[in-house]
Amino acid sequence: TFSGHESPVLSLAVQGENIWSGAQDGDIRVFHLSTQRCIRVLTRHRAPVHALLGNGDKMWSASMDGSVAIWDAQTIEFLGDVPLSFPKDRKSHFVFSLVPVAEASIWRIWTCGTDGAVRSWLSQSSASKPAPPPPVTVRALAAHSVSL
Repeated sequence: TFSGHESPVLSLAVQGENIWSGAQDGDIRVFHLSTQRCIRVLTRHRAPVHALLGNGDKMWSASMDGSVAIWDAQTIEFLGDVPLSFPKDRKSHFVFSLVPVAEASIWRIWTCGTDGAVRSWLSQSSASKPAPPPPVTVRALAAHSVSL
């Protein structure tokens, strides 16, 4: 049993030897899988953390506070926030989910938000600091695979 959160857990992601859990109070706890002990509590977000995504050597976290944070998955250090901008006509928007899609050796992280937009961000797992390009807004997204 992994314990320690003081509010409901909303998201989980396994990355290497660790499991990351995001909670309603905005905390992210990182547990070592074999010992089940909490090795770090991250308090960057100010609202529920409802999406976590491990991608290469990074962990992405999305919160209802409107932020998406990028963490070094091995050192568990904060690397930076994804520069999001939402329409001003609504008071609060946030990213609802995170999805990785591989393009050769570069990954794209797709986000969908409460503003009705789907955005794409570049994520290079070997980069030491995140440098997402301006988002590409799309109106529809579909994924499929073909087996011959």
